[in-house]
Amino acid sequence: MRVILSVVLLLTSLICTPAQAQEPAGPTWAGVRSSPYGPGGGFPQPGTWSGYMNKMKGYFPGATGIGLWNVGALNGRGMKVEFPKPDNQSYPNITFQSSDKHEKYLKHFDDTGMKVWLSLEPGFASVDQLVDLALNRYKRHPSVQGIQVDVEWYQGVCEDCGQPVPDDVAQRWEQKIKGHDQRLSLMLKHYDPKWMPPTYRGDIRFTNDSQFFETLEGFVAEFKIWADTFYPSPVLYQYGYQSDKKWWGKLAKPYAKTIGDAMAQVTRQTTWGTVWVDFSLKDL
Repeated sequence: MRVILSVVLLLTSLICTPAQAQEPAGPTWAGVRSSPYGPGGGFPQPGTWSGYMNKMKGYFPGATGIGLWNVGALNGRGMKVEFPKPDNQSYPNITFQSSDKHEKYLKHFDDTGMKVWLSLEPGFASVDQLVDLALNRYKRHPSVQGIQVDVEWYQGVCEDCGQPVPDDVAQRWEQKIKGHDQRLSLMLKHYDPKWMPPTYRGDIRFTNDSQFFETLEGFVAEFKIWADTFYPSPVLYQYGYQSDKKWWGKLAKPYAKTIGDAMAQVTRQTTWGTVWVDFSLKDL
């Protein structure tokens, strides 16, 4: 009888004792976004960019330093890529420049251990063609991790006038990227989950770049919905916009760490990232 009672008491204690709280997992990736139109005072040199990436990485022990790296920008009805045209083929709505802007940056990131996704703003240009152009030129770099498509500029050239990405299109893009190299991945970026593929997840990373919040609490609440929507797929949070400085500028410094730590409290993903936008790099 005593043995039975002891067992019952032991089991009761195990059931009723609250589980020890676990520290939230920090981000897997921490870094910055680059674009041709972001930083004031000219585009920084490679060492400056890796310095910003290392600054973000340093706020989150164990994180890998990354960049969401635009290889061009929206231009007219399509995209201007910042490297020369490789051949005599036709590339509707894609324009080129005579010199390569990104080679020295990617070489530097190779040497310093940084990782980047090459970002596209396609407009009405073919994403398939842009993927091939970018990866044929840059996939040899170990720093290159894949392609990001900014869905705000997919089949549209003004705010909120693009098209959502259907499941079959997302799958096709992913297959095209992995056809270049299986280690590479597709990243999709928007601020509204409805613009993402409804059900297809594959090996996609989902980035939220929402802004115009009033408080940190509002930011966290909306980005938590993003993370929960795509769980367990990896997610990234892009923040630091000037439109939000009215609240993040009042947070404990460093601002990026305070925001990243807040997101760690509500992010269930084991793989996720935090990215500071290039419009306010000096605030890092």
